[in-house]
Amino acid sequence: MPRARKEPSTSTSCRDASSVHAAAGSQSTRSTTTKRSTKTHGLARAKRSTTTKGAPKSSATQKKDAKLRELHQFAETVFKYTNLVQTTAESMWHDPNELRAAHERQYKIALANICNEMKTEEEIQKILEDLAARCEIEPRDFDDRVRICFDALAYTQVLLECVVCHPSRPFSDRLVVLRRVAEITREAYGVLPSSQDPPRLVKFVPDVPTTRPVEVTDVERWRAQPQELLRKAFIFDQGTRRVFLVANYCVKAIGGACYEVQFEDSGPDVFTFGLEDALAMVAAAELVTNV
Repeated sequence: MPRARKEPSTSTSCRDASSVHAAAGSQSTRSTTTKRSTKTHGLARAKRSTTTKGAPKSSATQKKDAKLRELHQFAETVFKYTNLVQTTAESMWHDPNELRAAHERQYKIALANICNEMKTEEEIQKILEDLAARCEIEPRDFDDRVRICFDALAYTQVLLECVVCHPSRPFSDRLVVLRRVAEITREAYGVLPSSQDPPRLVKFVPDVPTTRPVEVTDVERWRAQPQELLRKAFIFDQGTRRVFLVANYCVKAIGGACYEVQFEDSGPDVFTFGLEDALAMVAAAELVTNV
């Protein structure tokens, strides 16, 4: 679960979203525009007819697609700057003593520049622009390279904390971004997803389960009607696949509302989670629909 932290009063998501949507719209317009043929009218007419095939997407579908493109763009940006940290650090590994000395010098400067004050949308956007510009410098020595590492890490932190994880965005947004970051990282480094799943000591779902993502509306409904979550099974896969069943719901005199959860790899053992902890867990999982 995300730890509590102070958030800016205004999100940069509006500005970032508009730029992503504009770029996506421009790209879509360029890709779907039919080139005119100067050779034969028949070819041009045939090409125009192919662009009209298929029903147009609804407004809701277009909005959903644009939102997904925005979140994937955030994920690509996070990977870009975390990968920059890795490659820049690797360029200094040949001289660990100089790397250590440069890190100590720049670390003190970085600590002195930390500001925990609330920021407006415009201020956050300006911070991201400044950090991006500093990451583009041509390094001359170890101190420059270490500064790039600190600035790239700061860019990733600001983007995640002040944009992706802003309270104005649903919890599912950060899940989409983090999952996509993991996918991009595995693809970039040739790391295959782990297939060493824990043993199934009990079975709560079929061998070939049908699943769907948990929606924000699901979580809101279960929060309002906690008993509707009973006997529902989920698959949680963050490198290791775990299947769990919400077995019981109760309200304790001390501790309040809670769920009892069983995992396939834990047999008959029962684990108790608070209401919000359980909802956060199911929000990050897939709901099994063919139980």
